[in-house]
Amino acid sequence: RMGRVYVLPYSSEHLQAVYSQMAESETSLQVFYGTRAVSISVADGVIRSVSAFSGDQPMEIIPRMIVDCSGSGMVIQLAGAGQPEVPTEERQLAGFAIRLSGLNAADELLPIRIPYVIRAAIEKRLLPEYLRYTTFYPALSPSEGYLRISMPPGRWADSTSQAHHDAMQIHAHLAGWITSLKDSVIAEFSTEVQEREGTRLLGKHTLTAADVLSGRRFSDAAAANSWPMEFWHQRKGPCYQ
Repeated sequence: RMGRVYVLPYSSEHLQAVYSQMAESETSLQVFYGTRAVSISVADGVIRSVSAFSGDQPMEIIPRMIVDCSGSGMVIQLAGAGQPEVPTEERQLAGFAIRLSGLNAADELLPIRIPYVIRAAIEKRLLPEYLRYTTFYPALSPSEGYLRISMPPGRWADSTSQAHHDAMQIHAHLAGWITSLKDSVIAEFSTEVQEREGTRLLGKHTLTAADVLSGRRFSDAAAANSWPMEFWHQRKGPCYQ
């Protein structure tokens, strides 16, 4: 359970395998792994073609429809589509995670102890203020867990290197203060810092807070979803409504 939300723990490798099997079982679907779009041709406001590379082989795709699931708005940027401008100081905190192993599995209070120790270190100026919203979640294995670290967006040219530095600093401090972490190690880092405030398409309608809170329905809806309005404020931390 995360707050008021019940979640099903899973292995990322297993989930990837399930998704791959589901995609490959679709007879009308072509799957190209390791493929990246490099340019997009647009005419009369419509995407006509996508140039891509699958490995080192060039591809030309004539799409009927495009769904940009890149996480960075790659298609939106390549197509030169309209994007709302969000000042850096108003953007959400970015996220980074590390997997810890070698934990004392008997300590069930780590989700409480870890934020407490981190906040105490911040008050003593031993850790940067922006690490205040770091949280801990147990993993499937009782001897492992995840630290979710939040960082200000756009502050560093190489945010991933900074995140590695912060993660090692946090872990060293925690291992020195919490007995159940003294033999722990960082087993895995996120590959990069994930921006929560990504590139957005400026479409025909912008979903508003009133739309979400009222459960507004649209005649051209393509999917149903349920999640609170979540905003990771740079000074207030995560806010839900």
